[in-house]
Amino acid sequence: MRVMRFVMPGNVINKLKNVALAPVRLMAMVLFMCTAILALAIMLATNQPSVGFSLGVEGDEQVVITNVTDKSSDLSVGQTVASIKDVYGHELLVTYHAFLEEPDILPSREEMLYAFFLSGLLFEALEIGPLQLALETSGNEQEWIQVFATESRPIGTLPVDFWLQTGAGFFAVLIGSWVWSLRPKQQSTISLLLSGFGLQISATTAAIYSTREIALSEKVFFALHVTNLFGTLLFGFGLVSLFLTFPKVLKLAKEGASVSFFLIMVLLPAALMIGGLHIFYQAIVVIFLVILLLIIVQYLYSRHNIVDRRSLGLLGLGALIGSGSFVITRALPTLFGAPGFVSQGESFVLITLVYLAVAISVQRYHVFDLPIWSARLLYYFCGALLLVSLDALLIWGLSFDRMSALSVSLLTVTLFYLPLREWFQAKLTGRAFRKTNAFLGFADFVARSHDAQEMQVRWKEVLANIYRPLGFSYVPNTDNISKAKIVRHGEGIQIPFIRDHTICVEMVWASNGARLFDSQDRKSLDQLRDMVLELLKGQAAVSYTHLTLP
Repeated sequence: MRVMRFVMPGNVINKLKNVALAPVRLMAMVLFMCTAILALAIMLATNQPSVGFSLGVEGDEQVVITNVTDKSSDLSVGQTVASIKDVYGHELLVTYHAFLEEPDILPSREEMLYAFFLSGLLFEALEIGPLQLALETSGNEQEWIQVFATESRPIGTLPVDFWLQTGAGFFAVLIGSWVWSLRPKQQSTISLLLSGFGLQISATTAAIYSTREIALSEKVFFALHVTNLFGTLLFGFGLVSLFLTFPKVLKLAKEGASVSFFLIMVLLPAALMIGGLHIFYQAIVVIFLVILLLIIVQYLYSRHNIVDRRSLGLLGLGALIGSGSFVITRALPTLFGAPGFVSQGESFVLITLVYLAVAISVQRYHVFDLPIWSARLLYYFCGALLLVSLDALLIWGLSFDRMSALSVSLLTVTLFYLPLREWFQAKLTGRAFRKTNAFLGFADFVARSHDAQEMQVRWKEVLANIYRPLGFSYVPNTDNISKAKIVRHGEGIQIPFIRDHTICVEMVWASNGARLFDSQDRKSLDQLRDMVLELLKGQAAVSYTHLTLP
């Protein structure tokens, strides 16, 4: 029997390797995965027995009611639970371990596994039948109540902390996928995307178990916790790898990324399986110190480059505040046996400052060599997400039909989102939006000058009013340019004088040093100068007509 062999030519393989997807498709692909993770989290959180209230730990390891979602219940927040019995009247020896928001704050691995076991015990008892709870009253007496559970938890009863954590993770992937889709082969953008996915995995899994009402099954709780640890480590590795290549690619950056991957993602989990969870929080502190060290090294490398220095200052500050807040409010207190200063939801919101700094840095300093139009891709997806979210919210919350909900969504996007987007972009980029008629007024102001010297003064005054540069300088027009020209990657922009083409006026650092000059500035500057020239031509034509008339 003849065996058919198919050999793929080398040039075909090379072509397949070089296939590049459009940024929109890449970003859509990542956000689809991100949305699927969010949807899975909501399904898992709501597919749990619900009793209409939540239990937690306060004070001296006391189990108390922390939230009441069933408005028809007589329960109140702060009531202490003294004892729990199953449907057969057998007392469940459940300690405070089962109700901790974050079980990895327990001092030993055995206690954490015991917390998972207790949660599973409660979960099974709740599935069999109603629980009996003994609540302490003001007179140190106990009041027994029966707790009946529904099959699922209404989505409207999910607390704010759940949405804060899942929203923080979604925002991180949104920014990470936006930057990566425009430069998918750079180590820095890949690292940023990995850190975003790590944050989403960590925040989403924590959102499920930290906002549970009473209990989760032992297997689900354990799986969520392991996944949470993985996401946290991936986030740390992503930031370490990012600052190995941003804004300068350090020597041995790839080797450093490989070593950090082995240490953080391979060796550390192995150590966690052998030792206690204190190793995890110690590692978090060490990773933060490594990030701080890399930022200092990057600053030394880029101290002579104002663009790199400013972009590193903004992004580095966001990284230090974001990750440092988690270290200060969660990791260090746990290492010293103290409770965290803020809830998990609030700590994840602080971490998103890293990605907010990335968005501002891209807009102002074009970090990662992204083009100026990159913001349009982000606005496009934000508008699409807002439209879909409003449509779903209106259908679910207000019982609109699909067409009515879509109409209201479009109206909301048109009246609120688009104006808000322009306002936000103006604040973010430091660029004021001016209409053509405003430019015409400026051009007329320059064109009505009495002589060349006054025109030069007025021209400079108009440029200062529109672009607000840090400074002006006069340079010879050695390249004989007739249009505006961006120099030094946007640090400055040159434009010839109105009448004297041998000299250019150069502006440096737009918006009082807040941003670089870009293609939009070049186009608007050319448009303004053309308007002045057209007005001067019109004045010359009118003067010539007056001279030739008898």
